[in-house]
Amino acid sequence: MRKSWINTNDQAQEIWARKYLIKKQAEMTSSGDGLTASQKWDSQQPALNFLHSLEQRTNCEASSVLLKKMKAAWDQQVRKSQAKKTRPVYISLKSSNQLKLLAKANGQTLVTTMEGLIFGQYQEHRLLIEQEKEQRNRDKQLIKKLENKINNINNENFYLKEEIDTYLRKISHLKCELKTNQKKLDEMMIKEKNENSFWAKKTIKHLENE
Repeated sequence: MRKSWINTNDQAQEIWARKYLIKKQAEMTSSGDGLTASQKWDSQQPALNFLHSLEQRTNCEASSVLLKKMKAAWDQQVRKSQAKKTRPVYISLKSSNQLKLLAKANGQTLVTTMEGLIFGQYQEHRLLIEQEKEQRNRDKQLIKKLENKINNINNENFYLKEEIDTYLRKISHLKCELKTNQKKLDEMMIKEKNENSFWAKKTIKHLENE
C-alpha cells in the first residue's frame, strides 16, 4: 500500500489544507471537481482528518479527484518551501539514477535521501575524529603517568637504569604514535573542510543554472 501524503501530525499541512478547502468549498458542492453535499467538509473538523477519511472511500470518484488535486497542490507547496532553504547539487547520471532507486525503495524524496546519505557519512567522519582525539588524550595521560613513574624510580633507586630505559623507549614510541595520530587527525579535519566547500560550490552552481 502506497504511503499517504497526508500527515495528520503536520501542523503546517493542516493549516494549508484548511485554507485550501475553505477556498474551494464552493466548487466542492457545486461541480464535478468537488464533493457531494453529504461529503462536505465541516470547518469544525480537522481538515487532515477529513482528507484521510476520503482516502478510505476508494469507490468515490469525486473524493479521488479532490485528493489528486490537493496532493498536486501540496507537492508544489513543498517544492517551493524546499527551494527557499535548499541548494541543488550536480551529480552524474548514473548516481542520479541510483539515488532515485534508493529514494523510491525507502519511500523518500530525492532531497531527503541525499541528505540522509551525506549526514550518515558526516557522522561517521566525526566519530573517527572523536576517536582519534580520545586516543590522543589517552596517549598523553599514559605518557604523563610513565614520566611520573620514571621520576619516582629515579628518586627511589638510582640503579634501576634498565627499567628507566624501558619506560623511556615506551614514551618515545607513544610520542611517535601521538604525532602520527595528530597528523591523521589534521588530515581528516582538512578533508572535512574541503568536502564542505565542495558541496557548497556544487550547490551554488546548480542554483545558478536553475
